[in-house]
Amino acid sequence: MTEDFVFPRGSAIIQAIKKVWPSVRRGVRWSIGDGATVRFWRDNWTHSPHPIINEALGPVPDDQLDWTVSDYVDDLGQWRWDLFSHLVPAGISLRIAAVLPPSRAAGPDKMYWGFSENGSFTTKSAYASLVSAFPAPAIDRTPWRIIWKWAGSQRVRQFLWLAAQDKLLTNVERRRRHISDSSTCTLCGRYDESTMHCLRDCTGARQVWRSLIPAHQQSEFFRLHLRDWLIQNLQNGLGIGHWSYRDSGRERLNLVRAVSGQEDLSGVVLEQPLRRVKLGFHLSFLNNCRHCLALAPKGRKKKEKKRKEEEAI
Repeated sequence: MTEDFVFPRGSAIIQAIKKVWPSVRRGVRWSIGDGATVRFWRDNWTHSPHPIINEALGPVPDDQLDWTVSDYVDDLGQWRWDLFSHLVPAGISLRIAAVLPPSRAAGPDKMYWGFSENGSFTTKSAYASLVSAFPAPAIDRTPWRIIWKWAGSQRVRQFLWLAAQDKLLTNVERRRRHISDSSTCTLCGRYDESTMHCLRDCTGARQVWRSLIPAHQQSEFFRLHLRDWLIQNLQNGLGIGHWSYRDSGRERLNLVRAVSGQEDLSGVVLEQPLRRVKLGFHLSFLNNCRHCLALAPKGRKKKEKKRKEEEAI
């Protein structure tokens, strides 16, 4: 009965419910009352994982496929075993025998949720049923551990986490969510604006990276896929020295003009007199995904505390 539900055309939420409805239907169970609603073969009413039709020993007559449970009870209120016993396994016969035959005095049939102890539907029990029915493949948690243990600001970690999941609101993602008609990069106008395109492969991004990455490392740097690329950078691999820039003895380093002469590409500033490093990238070619990374060298707080103590003396 539940599979006959017709979903109206509408919002993305309705369509999402429609998509998972077959999985939800697996949890629907029936408690027999008068037997006038529940279908004998197609609905799950014998406290088994599947409807009886799934375990039938032979083809069920077409005219009986939609018979209700009450249709298999005689005038005396007893099961009509002669109509179905040859079509069901012994185990199913025992389950049917354990159910009281339907009667009008029992009231209408009632639907309940089979994956909870009290029969009530909960999102927790539904999620647990989906996990057990469709085990998730093994997940490599290395990227997540590296990202959340990375010694940077929480804002940057969140940005990297979204990037690793390919969930940045690029034009590709905007189009996937039906909030944009085009997935093309607005800067180069040639390729789709994916996460990898924004962060590394676009013309403007490549211009910045080629100015930062040593020539002998560039081949591998531009060849890696998204997650591998992030891991390599965060594990002090390719390019990490520029992401976690340390005191270099230079009083000021400004890549805004040194790289391309365009003020909308990047900026790196070493502040005086604390020699405190702030590394900021402002990549306007990310369109609506403009992110600013601000990193400071390790031990900065200790240095500031020591300086204040010295000044107090």
